[in-house]
Amino acid sequence: MREPCDVLSSVRRELARFPAVLEALLKDLDAATWRARPTPAEWAPVEIVCHLRDEEVEDFGARIKIVLEGGAAFSPIDPERWAAERRNARAPLGDARARAEVTWAEIIGPSRMIV
Repeated sequence: MREPCDVLSSVRRELARFPAVLEALLKDLDAATWRARPTPAEWAPVEIVCHLRDEEVEDFGARIKIVLEGGAAFSPIDPERWAAERRNARAPLGDARARAEVTWAEIIGPSRMIV
């Protein structure tokens, strides 16, 4: 069995790679591709980036807090509704990416380390 601190360190290293991996996937997308849905039922890249940001800010952190505080239930979420209400498909390209990058930096940064 691995020590929790070792697991946390390993996870943090992997999470730290995510912004660079995502940037590599997105960097060459033009505006049309950034907003294009592969099918009507699938999200465009801009919606996916906004969704990742929203999940980090409003879902994952809240769930971790509930677990750490010994809570028994998670609040329900509705990502489809969030995407529609927040008009994620129309989010300014730079804004969506910048806000997501700031969010991930905060999550994997030293100030957010849970030990």
